[in-house]
Amino acid sequence: MDSTGTRTYLRDGAYVTGPVLSDGAAMYTPGISERRSSVTKFYHPDRLGTTERLTDTNQSTTDTRQYDAFGLLTSSSGNTPTPFGFAGAWGYQEDPDSGLKLLGHRYYDPSTGRFLTRDPVKDGRNWYGYCGNNPSTFRDPGGLRKCFVGPEPNRPPTITIGVHNYWLGHAIIVVDFGDARGTFVIENIKNGNTVIERNRANEDNLPAVERTLPFDPSEFPAPYDFINGLPDEYNLITNNCVHLAVSVWKRATGEDLTDIWTPGALEKSLRRMSRPRSVSDSEE
Repeated sequence: MDSTGTRTYLRDGAYVTGPVLSDGAAMYTPGISERRSSVTKFYHPDRLGTTERLTDTNQSTTDTRQYDAFGLLTSSSGNTPTPFGFAGAWGYQEDPDSGLKLLGHRYYDPSTGRFLTRDPVKDGRNWYGYCGNNPSTFRDPGGLRKCFVGPEPNRPPTITIGVHNYWLGHAIIVVDFGDARGTFVIENIKNGNTVIERNRANEDNLPAVERTLPFDPSEFPAPYDFINGLPDEYNLITNNCVHLAVSVWKRATGEDLTDIWTPGALEKSLRRMSRPRSVSDSEE
C-alpha cells in the first residue's frame, strides 16, 4: 500500500518474477503497452529495456523519462503513472513514493546503486551490489544474479547442474547454447513429469548451488537430445529429480555423479567441488 492505495497484482505465472498482467489500476501487455481507464499507452524502450517514452494510439508522445545508468530518474514529462520505467522491459517495478524498484526477490535503491537486503545466495563478496557496478552491461530482473543485457560475446555452450534456489531441495539442469537457441531448464517435477522449458529471463529457474562445464553442441543440437540419449535402464517416470540431473550431466560431460541420489548429497558435493579441498573436508 502507498499513496495510490492498495494494489492486488496478477502475474503470468506463480513466481515473483512472472510478468505483471494487472495491478488493479491498469492492465498490462508485458513489454508492449498498458491500459488505464480505457486509454492505451505504448512503451518505447532503449537497449537496456528502459521506457524512454510512451505514445498513445495516435502515435503521439505523451510521456518521456530519462534515467542515469543506475536507474535514478533525472528528467520526465507527462503524468502517466506507469511502474515500468527503468529496465521496465525486464519487469523492474517502480514505487512512486520511495523511488525504490522491485527486482523480483529484492528491492533496489537507484540513489545508492545497492539492494536493501543482502543476496540470499551470498554470491561473491558484495551481497548488496547491483550488477557488479556495471549497469550499462548487465541487468538483474530477479534480484539474484546479473545477466548480460544483450547476447554475451563469445559465450560458449555450457551445461549446469545444481540445486534450485527457489524450490529448496530440487535438482535441475540448465543448458545454455550460447546462441539464438537460448537457455533451457531440464527438470523432473512432481509425479515424475520431465519438463524442458525455454526461459532465459526467469531467475527462479537458476540454481543456487551449481557446477558448470562446456558441452559439444554438435552432439546435442537441441534440448531434447539430452533426454533422448539417456541409457535404456533410466526410467523417466519413477526416478526423481536428482536421478534425472545426474544422468543428463554424465551423458553431456562424462562426469559421474551417479553415487549421489538425494538433493542434500548433491548440494554438499557441488559445494565441495566449487572450493579447494581443505583439512576440514577430509574430516567430514
